[in-house]
Amino acid sequence: MMIGTLDDPSLVKVHTHMFADEAFSWITYPEDHVVYAKHRVNEDGTPAVPLTKSTGNL
Repeated sequence: MMIGTLDDPSLVKVHTHMFADEAFSWITYPEDHVVYAKHRVNEDGTPAVPLTKSTGNL
């Protein structure tokens, strides 16, 4: 990422979050965002399953 990339935050639309299991306990995520406990891809190369509020995993 180049210096100044985030100088105008309106240019970046965040909707996916990774490493949520390492976040502070007070962090919350919008319901329409995709949240992963670790990375989006498992170590074996398969896609990771996102955490969801409906399953109680978030």
